[in-house]
Amino acid sequence: MHKTKVFKVLQSLSASEVNRLKLFYSGEINERQSKSAILLNHLCAARVEGSGETISKADLWSNLEGDKNYDDRRFRKLCSDVLQMIEKFLSVEAFLSDKLLEQTVRLKVLSERNLESLYKSHLNRVKTLSDRWPVNDAIYFYRQYEIEQSEYEMSQARQDAPPLPPRSEIAHGGKAGCQHHNAIGSFQLFFDGFYHGCLLFFTAG
Repeated sequence: MHKTKVFKVLQSLSASEVNRLKLFYSGEINERQSKSAILLNHLCAARVEGSGETISKADLWSNLEGDKNYDDRRFRKLCSDVLQMIEKFLSVEAFLSDKLLEQTVRLKVLSERNLESLYKSHLNRVKTLSDRWPVNDAIYFYRQYEIEQSEYEMSQARQDAPPLPPRSEIAHGGKAGCQHHNAIGSFQLFFDGFYHGCLLFFTAG
């Protein structure tokens, strides 16, 4: 197994990451008895024990399917599922490591669900985190935009006001465009252009 893609990916993870990966899918292993999750658990154990060179596909298949004849196509599909599980775990790890992103998304969720009691306390935490953020780059300013937008939408929900007009109407200051609408729309257009300009600049070389 040590030459397979899935095991090489596991080998690229640290021991603590492997443990967090197993914990992340513990429910699927213990409760749902998902075959792919059980395979992941066996592969993680082999990675930690250093037995990747000695464990075989047939051994793993036997642990999953008992006396059933080995089916390479089915086993490769399970390995593909395990890779997707690892990718999902890494995405969640990256998301949670970006504190401002995670806190901003949480604020948006609380706003969309109109959970005002939770929203108020969380808004203060997000603003404190934002004020202390060390780098004021384009991403930072976009997070600021999202915070202000969610705050505005929550205030509108309290007043039982109609929803925001379409972005195009906001940006061009249409008949429903107040100053706040125009500020949000203008910033969105500026950020979109600036962000994509940066991408083009850094990828051109």
